[in-house]
Amino acid sequence: MKTNLIEFFTYDRNSEIMPEPYPAYRNIPKWFSDTPTISRASKCPFRYLADNFVQIDKKINVKGCPGIIDYVSSGYIIPSWNNFLVRNDNGKLYFNWEHQLGEDYALHESDTQASGLTEEEKPLYQGFHKISTPWYIKTSPGVSCLITHPTWHREKRFTSVSGVMHTDKTPMPLKWFFEWNQEMKNDMTADNINKDQIIEKGTPLILITPFVRSKFDHKINYVTEDEMNIKMKYKTSIFVHDWLNKSGYNEFRKNIGKLFK
Repeated sequence: MKTNLIEFFTYDRNSEIMPEPYPAYRNIPKWFSDTPTISRASKCPFRYLADNFVQIDKKINVKGCPGIIDYVSSGYIIPSWNNFLVRNDNGKLYFNWEHQLGEDYALHESDTQASGLTEEEKPLYQGFHKISTPWYIKTSPGVSCLITHPTWHREKRFTSVSGVMHTDKTPMPLKWFFEWNQEMKNDMTADNINKDQIIEKGTPLILITPFVRSKFDHKINYVTEDEMNIKMKYKTSIFVHDWLNKSGYNEFRKNIGKLFK
């Protein structure tokens, strides 16, 4: 089987002073690890009853969802390479950092960058923000990268913007492009810095999931109830039954964790 490669490049002077990108499975969110496994049988912790009432089953939780487990184990995390201080100056955000690492600089975006957004849709502080990271990314031919927010790490102060880069065509400089979600006071001084203003070195900022480009088409199928029961529901129930243990689906999943090294 062909092995694809994703490479991260930075200046050699940075090798001992900042954390490196790493496979996401090496840093499973602590809250997830701390959540006790209530049931080994995979079931959604929320289910709809006949009258559309949502029932919460207390015997199962998020650890019974292979989709979440596989998501937090896929791709690569870009951790914060610096200690950042975020401050509000009359409605505009500014960023300070502890060490100068390569091409560190911030681009302060204006509210005209996405002028089609409604007032309810607009981000805080005059738009989205961008900080250059010290990393360039290059991938094997035919491999692009999905750039997105590491959602399950539950960092709510900011949301990293999603996008796609075709990093096989040329080495691409990685930018941290994000919106800031938290209201901040306008009276910051050296004596009243709030810990929420500090993004510590090592904080997961970006999730990168490389994918192989391939041509797709799509098809919509309308089937009878019997066909749905036989061709879809029956086969699915056999394949994924107890899919956290010995099901065919779980046997397949064992290889997913080996994709990102």
